[in-house]
Amino acid sequence: EARRQLGDDRGLASTLRNRAMVNLALGRSRDAEGDLARARGLFQKIGDRGGLSDVMNDFGLLHEGRGAYAPALAATETPEAWLPPVRAPQEVVGALTPEAAAATGLRAGTRVIAGSADHVAAALAAGTGPGELVLKIGGGGDVLYGVDHFAPDPHLYIDYHDLPGRFLLNGCMVASGALVKWFAEAFAGDLGEGEARYARLDAEAEVTPPGADGLVMLPYFLGEKTPIFDPGARGAVTGLALAHSRGHLFRAVLEAVAYGFRHHVDVLVEGGHPIRVVRVMDRGARSPLWRQIVADVLGHPIEYAPGADLGSAWGVAWVAGVAAGCWDWERSGTGGKSANPPPVVHAPVPEHTARYERLYRIYRGLYPALRGETR
Repeated sequence: EARRQLGDDRGLASTLRNRAMVNLALGRSRDAEGDLARARGLFQKIGDRGGLSDVMNDFGLLHEGRGAYAPALAATETPEAWLPPVRAPQEVVGALTPEAAAATGLRAGTRVIAGSADHVAAALAAGTGPGELVLKIGGGGDVLYGVDHFAPDPHLYIDYHDLPGRFLLNGCMVASGALVKWFAEAFAGDLGEGEARYARLDAEAEVTPPGADGLVMLPYFLGEKTPIFDPGARGAVTGLALAHSRGHLFRAVLEAVAYGFRHHVDVLVEGGHPIRVVRVMDRGARSPLWRQIVADVLGHPIEYAPGADLGSAWGVAWVAGVAAGCWDWERSGTGGKSANPPPVVHAPVPEHTARYERLYRIYRGLYPALRGETR
């Protein structure tokens, strides 16, 4: 909306007076590391070191009190009138109009609430108390870690939890399920369509050994957000030989996403955030093979609950119930955990974890070695 009113990117950059943040936000940075350092410099100047998760948060325009962040507005010369009011997720903000009711089949006057971001609602459904980690494998990959205080990390975003008084450290990988979909459409057209195609790809990958016989892939096919903040990053595959098959390559895709999750876990642990529980959810988590790969790469048991692919819808229904007075946060099951059946637990296989540890070190070395060479 700001770009529309101002006419072009240059006007937006001029108004916000921080070209580094604009370059990062618009995905056009040619010096992401430098721009990130300059953006952090502004955050430090105004007293907020965290990169926050929605549009206003990304530009440092909110503080932990859920209100407009006046120093940031002053520093960027942003009129407060440009920003909408900040609402709690369960807060009623209006009612369904007759026109909208006719279009949706819902009752006119139905209360409309502020609602929740999909990944935050998923975290609510899965349960993310302090020290609990949720890995959401959708088109992108979300790494959601619960904290009970405002604890920003310069390598991650931070979100308000739907639960009052809690926050989520949020890692966001641009491509996870999207990478799987690309591979299936580009290289597996002969395997049918829909879920059957993915099941057959899983079967081909499952007969290849952990580590895909030395293949290591970078999953940065759309650039990357956390923890490297580089829109110019690109995917890569190393270790290819004539003996490798489609199954090897597909396994390398699944392992690449798992390595990305491991990178985020390293960031969390190095930041003083121990991991007590790991849960995996969303559509990509339907694959037992992928779940086991994640457990083996992390070297940590992971939990998968039946129905976890419905997490976001389940979570926002929970918020709506609170808004309607059907229940309160505490009645929603130990502070926001859903009433799912007992989870399926995938324990890491020690010999697989040892193999992945060696390949993960190769993975971590690829991006620094290739940075700037693929732009």
